[in-house]
Amino acid sequence: MIVALFRDQRVIAFGIFIASLLLFTVGLAQQEIIGFESRFYLFALEMWRHGLSWFPTTYGRPYPDYPVIPTLFIYGLAKWVGCLNKWVAVFPSAVAAALTLSVTYLIGALHDRRWGLLAVFFMLLTNTFVMEARTISPDQFVVFATTLSFYLVYSATLFDKKGRLFFIPVLLFFGFACRGPIGLVVPAGVICLFYLVDKQYRQFLLIGIVSVILLCVSCGILFGIAHHLGGMAFMNEVWHTEVSGRLQDAYLPWYFYFSESLGSYAITYPLAFFVLCGVMLQRHEMNLHDLKLFCKLTVWVLVILLGLSIPAGKKIRYILAMTPALALISAALFVLPVHHRYSYCLQRIVRSVLFLLPTLCLLLMVFSQQWVLQHHARVDVFVVWQHVDPQTPMMIIVLSVLQGLQYMLRKFDVCIVGVAALVFCAMYIVFIEPINIFLNQSRDFVLAVESVRIAEKARLVFYQENPDGTPIKYMANMPVAVQPVFISTSNALVDFHTPAVFIADPEHFAALPKTVLQSVKILNTGRVGHNKLVAFEKMD
Repeated sequence: MIVALFRDQRVIAFGIFIASLLLFTVGLAQQEIIGFESRFYLFALEMWRHGLSWFPTTYGRPYPDYPVIPTLFIYGLAKWVGCLNKWVAVFPSAVAAALTLSVTYLIGALHDRRWGLLAVFFMLLTNTFVMEARTISPDQFVVFATTLSFYLVYSATLFDKKGRLFFIPVLLFFGFACRGPIGLVVPAGVICLFYLVDKQYRQFLLIGIVSVILLCVSCGILFGIAHHLGGMAFMNEVWHTEVSGRLQDAYLPWYFYFSESLGSYAITYPLAFFVLCGVMLQRHEMNLHDLKLFCKLTVWVLVILLGLSIPAGKKIRYILAMTPALALISAALFVLPVHHRYSYCLQRIVRSVLFLLPTLCLLLMVFSQQWVLQHHARVDVFVVWQHVDPQTPMMIIVLSVLQGLQYMLRKFDVCIVGVAALVFCAMYIVFIEPINIFLNQSRDFVLAVESVRIAEKARLVFYQENPDGTPIKYMANMPVAVQPVFISTSNALVDFHTPAVFIADPEHFAALPKTVLQSVKILNTGRVGHNKLVAFEKMD
């Protein structure tokens, strides 16, 4: 009975969900907020302090570029647990990422349980997916909506269960509610192309029409709420940030996603390409069913890569929804019969690299430590290493044990890939993530400045800073809520007579007139993210 229970696909999917959710949230509670996640944390912080709103807010004003639903998820969880920290803020995104892994398993398991498990492990070997799963990421909701939509459509086609298709509009609306138009367009594009590849033209037209209607209705609701909150001015802002602004002022080449994904979505992005080459070489030996699945997975990837290459605004996280398809294609290398020497050699190479991954990571840590010791005069490098060096002995032991485990399980491809995924995630959490946090830290500087400002009951003033840039990171790490002031000229600084602490970029500070510089006192210098800042006040 127990064996039969563990053979149940739903039980395995649930186990994947629980295990991955723990992996994506472990150690987050005490971490500081860094980088781009500061914006989403500030959204949640303002809602936590001031109550519910129709749009997320910054500085008490509605923010036009993101829907409120992801912030509501964080707010609801924070109310339930009674506090707001990084663990609470990341948890909804982590749930979406964990659900995506479970659904990816179910897609692969429609053919072979090993295919599903291997696809899960390859997703955990994908750099950007793991990184986005451990941060505040609305894009994870789009990934989940896309993956579940594909599973429902694919399983409905295989088992002739048309009732599952009624959930598709709900998922499309969910994607829009979490991420705006891109959250609906991405899963809709994947589903439409699925039916087109399958030559189900009636369903293709039906889904296309339903998607267009849903997009129009959803946009109508979004712009209606925006007009209700801020009139035509704010509605135009929402239109610009969500639609027109993304199609204008291109500053990145059209091939940005194709080239940048080689590193950002390694190893699955480059590996999937090589696996598809092998599929083409042995396509005559493959059954039609498997070949059609490869076509659908390839179209899944291409519709995202090509479709999102058209808008001007490009961020590597926008194409996160292609990760499950890349993982399923990569996993096929160890599942489908090998009928060509190319596929055989590729399988042996990938298998060897993954088998030796614990040793390769071990060598990386040891040589990194030796390099730091030899270059101890490089203070910046030495300080960074101090944040990971205490974990090095533990990681050496863990990696050695995992390499031994790889050797004992070397006959099982699923185990080799699974252990490699565990090694990669452990290296990211223990080694890479602490370095990234240190290089992007803001909390120490913010708390030091704020302690002085609060003691002096002074205003917070940003001098020549973009309100949507560095100040967001500063505000996300503040212990109390304040309404900052933004000024852009030295005259405004001179005319500011209320007690205040001014924050400025060192270059802008140095460019102040000499008469102004002679009348100010530097309180602190430090970094907020990658940006150096100077905190100063005017002397009486």
